[in-house]
Amino acid sequence: MLKPTFFVANIVLCLLMSNSVLGQRPLARFTDAPGKIASQRLIADPTIGGYTQPVLVHVPDGGEVSYFDGHSFAGTVIDQSLMGMQIGPVYQLQTSIVSKGKTITVYPTIELIDRLYPPNGLAIRNPVQVVFTTEDIETASRGGLVTKIVYLEDPDTALPYRISIDDQSTIDVGWGQDPLLTADRMGRPMAIVRIGSRQPTTGDQVYNFAPVPLFADASVPVETPASEHESGCFCHSCQEIYGCCPEAYDQLPKWKRDEYVCDGNDRDLPAVLTSDWEVKGLDIEDTIAHFDTVDGKVQVAPSNRVCIYSPRFASVRRTLNLNDTTITQRLNVVSEKTPTASAQGSERSSMAKQNLHAKAHEQTQTANAFRDQTRGVESDNVVRLVGTRHFYKPFEDLALVRFGKYSSSESARTSLGLQSAIAWNSDVSAQITVDNKQPVVVNDVYQLQELVSIESDTSSDLRLCKLASRISAQPGDVVDFTIRFDNIGRNVIGNVTILDNLSPRLEYVADSAECSVEANFQTETNKAGSEKLTWAITNPLEVGQGGVIRFQCRVR
Repeated sequence: MLKPTFFVANIVLCLLMSNSVLGQRPLARFTDAPGKIASQRLIADPTIGGYTQPVLVHVPDGGEVSYFDGHSFAGTVIDQSLMGMQIGPVYQLQTSIVSKGKTITVYPTIELIDRLYPPNGLAIRNPVQVVFTTEDIETASRGGLVTKIVYLEDPDTALPYRISIDDQSTIDVGWGQDPLLTADRMGRPMAIVRIGSRQPTTGDQVYNFAPVPLFADASVPVETPASEHESGCFCHSCQEIYGCCPEAYDQLPKWKRDEYVCDGNDRDLPAVLTSDWEVKGLDIEDTIAHFDTVDGKVQVAPSNRVCIYSPRFASVRRTLNLNDTTITQRLNVVSEKTPTASAQGSERSSMAKQNLHAKAHEQTQTANAFRDQTRGVESDNVVRLVGTRHFYKPFEDLALVRFGKYSSSESARTSLGLQSAIAWNSDVSAQITVDNKQPVVVNDVYQLQELVSIESDTSSDLRLCKLASRISAQPGDVVDFTIRFDNIGRNVIGNVTILDNLSPRLEYVADSAECSVEANFQTETNKAGSEKLTWAITNPLEVGQGGVIRFQCRVR
C-alpha cells in the first residue's frame, strides 16, 4: 500500500509532466540541448512526426549555403535554399559571405519545433522562412553565439508594416530574457536557429541528418495521413478545386488559424448602430452593412468571411559574446584640497581697417538663333481607347456578381471565390438562392439531407457577398476583393452604408476602390494600423436592386 505522502508526490509529478512534456506547448528554455525541445514536441503531439516541412533559408546577396550530411557539406546554393526538414533532427548548415573583401564562414543549426498546415498544394509556396543577416554572421565569426527563435506572427496582433520576401522583423532581447518565451508570447515558435563558428565533425551525432533538397515545382514528400482529419480537411467530401472544404477553417484549432489572413463577416461582438450614428462592435476584419427600413428601423447585415493563406514570420534574437568577462572592482575614494588660483591681466584691443574697391565686370554675348522646319507626317485610322464598360475579372464573372442571382451551374466557381481557401464561418455551408425574393438554404455538411425554404417575416433584407481573387499570397502581393450587395427584401431600403475594417496584414491600395452605383467613399485609419473603408450609397435601393464594389489590398 502506498504511503499518502508518496501518493501525493506522484500526483504532483504527473501534473508537472502534463504541463511541460505532454501539453500542447512544452515549457522549455532556449538553452536546452539541441534536439531536446523538438523531442518534447513529438511526445506532446506524435501526429506531427514524419511530416516534411519546407524551409526556405535566406542568406545575404552573394552568400552561399550548404548542408552537413554527416560527412561533409553538400548541396551548395547561392542566396537562398529550399529544404525539407522534419521535427526532431537538428540540421547543420554552412554559410559563407564576403564582407569587406574577406570571406566569412559560420555553421548554424536549425531545429524545427512546429509545422504549418497549408491547404493542399500550397506547402512549397509557403515555407517556413529563416533569414541570416550579415550582422548575424559577422557576430558569430567573432566568437559570439547568436540564437534566433523564428515564430509565426499572429495576424490579429501583427505589426502593420510592409516587408519583402527576404526581410524578417527581428526583436533583440537582453541577457535576462528568454527569446523562446518571448516568441511564444508574440506568436507560434516554429524553429530554433543557433549560429556559431565551430565547424562540426563526424563525431557530432546529433547533427548527422541531412535535409531534403526541394524545388519550387516539386511536391513535398509527406507520410500518407491516417485519416482526413489529420490531413487538415475536416469535412466528409473535400473539393479539390480549392484545396479543402468550406467548414475547414472554423473547425481548425484556434492556434492553427494564425496562418490565414481573413477579411469579412461580423466575427466577435455583433455590430450595432447607436442613436448618434456610431457603429459599435465593428471589430478588425469585419465587413458589414447597415441600412434603414421603411418603418424607421436600422438593421445590420454581415458579409461572408474570405480568408487567404499567407503565413508571415518574424524572429526574436539573443546574442551572447563568448569573450565577454565581468570584473567587480571596489571604488577607491581620494580626497584632495587644492587652493584656488586667480590671475588678472589687461590687454588693449587693436583695430585694423581696409577699404576694398568693388570690381565691375560686363560682358555682352550675342544671341544665337536656330530654326528648324519639319514637315508633318500623315496618319490614318488612329483610334484611341476611350474606356471600358461592364468589365468583369475572371474570378468575378459570375451571374451572382453580374445580376445578383445565384446559378447552380456556377456553384464550383462561386465556392472558390467565396472562400479563397475557406468560405463560410459556420458549421453549415450555406448556399443562398433568390427566387421570388425567398432565400433557400441548403445544408450540405456531409451530404444533401434537407431542403429548407424559409419565408422571412422581415420585410427588409440586404445580402453581402464577398469574393477574393486568390487563395494564397506572399507579402507584397496584391489581392482584388469584390463585394456584391443586393436588396433581397420586400421593400425599399435607404441610407445603405457598407464598411470594411481591414486586418493589419492588409494594406489598402490607394485609388483602387470603385462602386457600380453612386456612393461616397472614404477611408480612415483603424486601431490596428490599417484602414477602415466606408461606402455610403447615395440613393435608396429598390427591391431587387444592388451593385458591385471593387478594391485592392496589398498583403503585408
